[in-house]
Amino acid sequence: VVSLSLYFTKKGLAPINKNLAKLGYLVKKDINDEEFSIDTLPSIIDELSQLIDNQIEKIKSQKDDMVSVLNLLNQGVIALHSEGDIFFINDEARKIFSVSENFSDSNYLYLIRDIELQKTIENSLKTHSTQFFNFEINKRTINICITPINENWLNGGLIISLNDITKEENLKQVKKDFFDNASHELKSPITSIIGYSQLVSSGIVSDNKEIIEYNKKIYKEASRMNSILYDMLNIAELEQGYPVK
Repeated sequence: VVSLSLYFTKKGLAPINKNLAKLGYLVKKDINDEEFSIDTLPSIIDELSQLIDNQIEKIKSQKDDMVSVLNLLNQGVIALHSEGDIFFINDEARKIFSVSENFSDSNYLYLIRDIELQKTIENSLKTHSTQFFNFEINKRTINICITPINENWLNGGLIISLNDITKEENLKQVKKDFFDNASHELKSPITSIIGYSQLVSSGIVSDNKEIIEYNKKIYKEASRMNSILYDMLNIAELEQGYPVK
């Protein structure tokens, strides 16, 4: 009778034992060879529970470390699950979108309200395609890189990196405006120098006093042109990393 009772007890515990073995595998605890019984089951469950708690704390600690590192970056980072839910958003990304909420586990649509940007992200989620583009967000120019991630922790989602390039774009515009204006400004002294030179060389102006006066004007316009060219060369040297003379 005792043997028969033990048989049915072990048979009844078999499904539990199987599931406990699976839990043991998840926490790297080999319990396949344990002698399961009604007496040992509570201690085994307690041990597995403690191991699972330790594993959860370890994962949480690793995530906290990752959050700390990503918050030190001077670029925005947003991680999305394949369904579009936000797994992580760092401080710089919240700053770019002018929000204070964490938005973790919320759909990206709650954070990103621009229709065109929403469509681009939706397309990347569907096609797993990489995207590079500049976008205007809150009157700032943001360089956006969307990268598909196949790792299990994101379940085939995306990493969105955001770099604020407003200063760089403004400097480019200032540079363009300067060279456009400089090119226009160069035309005036060149025209004047050619005109004064032709008057003197053709003999139209023959009086010595007038010739001296025109030479002074030629020198003045040449100096003006030299100043513009000097500024242009300085900008070119700064872009190449050379010290300004």
